[in-house]
Amino acid sequence: MFYFCYAFRSLFERYRQYRSLFIVCTVAIGIIFSVLLLTDGMIDALRGKAKQYYGGDVQFLGGLPDHKEITDDVYFKVKSVVPAHIKLFRRFDYNEDTTFYFEGVSVSIRMMKGVEFSAEKDLFKQVTLAEGKIPETTDVGALLISQPVARKLGVHIGDSITVFTKTKDQYNNTGELIVYGIFKDSSMFGMYTAYMNASDLSTLSGYKQGHFDKIGFFKPHGTFSVPELRYLYSSLSKQFDMVPLYTLKWELDDNIDDHKYDKAMYGLIPLESNNEELSMLISAMQLVVMMVILPLLLIVAFGIGSSYRVIVLKRTVETGTLRAIGMRPSGIIRVFVVESFLLLMAGFVAGLVLNACILAVVSRFNLSFIPAFDIFLQGGHLMPCFNIGKNIVMVVTILVTTLGSVLFTVRNLIHTPPVYALNTTV
Repeated sequence: MFYFCYAFRSLFERYRQYRSLFIVCTVAIGIIFSVLLLTDGMIDALRGKAKQYYGGDVQFLGGLPDHKEITDDVYFKVKSVVPAHIKLFRRFDYNEDTTFYFEGVSVSIRMMKGVEFSAEKDLFKQVTLAEGKIPETTDVGALLISQPVARKLGVHIGDSITVFTKTKDQYNNTGELIVYGIFKDSSMFGMYTAYMNASDLSTLSGYKQGHFDKIGFFKPHGTFSVPELRYLYSSLSKQFDMVPLYTLKWELDDNIDDHKYDKAMYGLIPLESNNEELSMLISAMQLVVMMVILPLLLIVAFGIGSSYRVIVLKRTVETGTLRAIGMRPSGIIRVFVVESFLLLMAGFVAGLVLNACILAVVSRFNLSFIPAFDIFLQGGHLMPCFNIGKNIVMVVTILVTTLGSVLFTVRNLIHTPPVYALNTTV
């Protein structure tokens, strides 16, 4: 308690001397946490859009070369081994040439996704709607499209759209769908993607009713850890012939299509394994964050450490007096370390206030006008993501590096003999 009281009084009486260090701490910590939280928010938005597009955190898919399908028997076998807290739903992806028509205007659609809306309520909660609502599975002919497509067509909720597509046998087919909802997403995952009930897509594409080609696993809170993935893979391997875990989706499709297996093969495909570029993009963003944060950490740690070298030299008489009245060198070291700790804590508090101000300002701007940037936005805005574990690690890292730097500096400077120190004028 003595060391805290002495250090606090020293900081209070010499506040002008520590003012610049306090400002450095505040600005660096404010920027570090703003960059960290905003980047995590961008990655979270990216993953959220990818989850919506691919159908959850993990996908189960496969089958025979000429018949890749998730039958009812396969679905119930999967359901029997998956923990109850994980949501399961079936999907049908169709990427044949498809065009939407409305009052003489046409837009080509890259991917039609057949879903069971009622089963995917938890996943569709993450979708930001511009108009309308998420349909129910019982809504026949219901369609969910992106805002950019709706604007190009000039449609609103309740409008009827003509759909032109090719069936699996390459015959032309048309149908009428009603716009139930328009969602905000101009990213590569959402702009030219449309969602409808799987039964309607089966009719349009020439498949039998109830056709699905994947099962999505969705964890409402958090993401799948490596042990959870391995447990799922191990459980499913007892029921099915599985390709190795972490196989990329295109590798699974190529192996099945090339008849490398003479039996039905299935794969458990984590989110990043669906798209190699997605994994590379996330890794690149994390690398950029570290390249920004690391110099700031060094500035805080070595800046305070080198500043304390000057501070200790200026306080030679004080350290000599403390030693003359019986304080050990270790006690003097504690005084300076506690001082730096209190200074750092004050910088942390002020830095977090600065961080909150930065986040409040940044999150107010709608950035959806920036081409291709919408993939990192939530509802058109940059939103922070609070990862408690990562934030604690960052706080501990700053404390350890900074206090370690101060300790290294101070311990080499306080061994001046008391007699010499008391006769020194600085």
